[in-house]
Amino acid sequence: MKPNSWQSALLLSSMALAAGSGYGAEIKLNGFASFVGGKAFNGQRLPNGTLSSYLADPVHALVAGTINDDARYSDELSFRPDSIYGLQVNAFLGQGLKATAQLTGKGANDFETEIEWAYLSYDVTESTTLQAGRQRIPLYFYSDFLDVGYAYHWIRPPVEVYGSTMSTYEGFSIMHNGALGNWDTSTRLYSGAIISEESRFGEFGSDEMVGLVFSTSNEWLRLRASGVRGKFFVENSTTNSDNAVDAYFSSLAGYVTLGDGFLAAETTYADTIDDYIVTAGYQFGEITPHISYAEVDINYSGFLNPSFQDLSNVTETTTVGVRWDFHPAAAFKLEYSTSTDASSKEIISAFGKRNEVDAVSFGFDIIF
Repeated sequence: MKPNSWQSALLLSSMALAAGSGYGAEIKLNGFASFVGGKAFNGQRLPNGTLSSYLADPVHALVAGTINDDARYSDELSFRPDSIYGLQVNAFLGQGLKATAQLTGKGANDFETEIEWAYLSYDVTESTTLQAGRQRIPLYFYSDFLDVGYAYHWIRPPVEVYGSTMSTYEGFSIMHNGALGNWDTSTRLYSGAIISEESRFGEFGSDEMVGLVFSTSNEWLRLRASGVRGKFFVENSTTNSDNAVDAYFSSLAGYVTLGDGFLAAETTYADTIDDYIVTAGYQFGEITPHISYAEVDINYSGFLNPSFQDLSNVTETTTVGVRWDFHPAAAFKLEYSTSTDASSKEIISAFGKRNEVDAVSFGFDIIF
């Protein structure tokens, strides 16, 4: 669904309320941007004659069913796949009521401005909040600030795990913050429908979705578990929304702070996908070098053809990088990633080693 329906009406009415000084509303603006360039190296020659490329933005990998070159790095320097700008508007309407909207423009989507978030929040108590509207699906550890590159050490979280094309949903959520001894806790229950989006198989979406997120943390450790189940459908030339099937997604993540260092891991599981990340880094003043390993195994066995016994698309990527916090509100990042294709022989025979490629990327993240 395009943001010209009820989400836009929600946003505009909320902003109109905030504009009325009689309501005593306070408006707060926050912005962010990433200006990133990159290039692929050592790409494999594929059966169709092209070179393998490095996918940076899975959400915009396809446009009208065709490959979107702005979402991936090729052997020519590009400044689109990871570049983004955004503006978040918070209107505090008093008595625990707040309206939030986030506008973003991504290079992979021709920098077209979209309403990514548009929702109302109401504090039922000091520890419990209700939300309604268009929100980010909280699938991953970094989901709540995935667009804000300044918030993490990478240029982009590894797409081997953060590769879902599900990004937003329209519905409701309830969040509760609490404590268990020395541990802080956060619980979120949400439900709604996924906006129909393009995938490699066609447009997909969900009319029924229920998810739960639980996280807990102390001074040096944060743990997070997430799960979602719903009826999902894919629409293309041979299917329609009547083919909706039950599916689920789950993730586990941990983040350990070791003085000036950190160690983190995240794994996700779905019906046909297994993947994980392990990453570590150490901060030397303004400089933070880091290294990551990520792997994804997409198993098509029995999904495309029941006769296939082993039909797996496997990518293994190692990334080394450095972050330089040269300014309180800006950071420069440089990364080199090398990916190998460990797919089954049937996949490689049909498509070549399309996942085997190296890439270098560099750029600036800012907040304001």
